[in-house]
Amino acid sequence: MGQADDEFIEVLLTGLWLTQDSGAQEGVFLTVLPGAVGALLVALWQTAQLLAAQRS
Repeated sequence: MGQADDEFIEVLLTGLWLTQDSGAQEGVFLTVLPGAVGALLVALWQTAQLLAAQRS
């Protein structure tokens, strides 16, 4: 993980981006993570969503 700015961290993942068109901005990202890592990323995302909602 790296620091993206003062309020967020950046998480780098290796995986596949699947779309119908190679230039599409919408798609599905696939990666393989150990269960604990996946659960931690979900918890971090949920916390970030709650904090963002409190700020607005």
